[in-house]
Amino acid sequence: MFGSRAFKPLGIASKLTYGFGTLAGLTLLVVALGFVAGRKATEDIDVTEAVRAPVSLASAQAQASLLRMQLHVRGYLVLSDAEDIDQYGQTGFREGPWVAQHHVGGLE
Repeated sequence: MFGSRAFKPLGIASKLTYGFGTLAGLTLLVVALGFVAGRKATEDIDVTEAVRAPVSLASAQAQASLLRMQLHVRGYLVLSDAEDIDQYGQTGFREGPWVAQHHVGGLE
């Protein structure tokens, strides 16, 4: 490429100027592409958070309810305390055996 006729009449200073200009142009192009890609990635992350947040909340609530019910069942089995049965009922199990459906039903 440097042996072509277009560059032969140019001096070394002109060739260096064109070379550095090309490097600066490519650098600006890479920076611009990085900015656009970063912006797109940020938008995708925001959309994912908006979709995932309600699912995560419902999952955490369902898991907490299940763990509370298991705690009261174990407490009753170990101590045979009637208070554990009452607390077990307060967790929502007596209203229906599928307490998780309450949390998951809100996602549809």
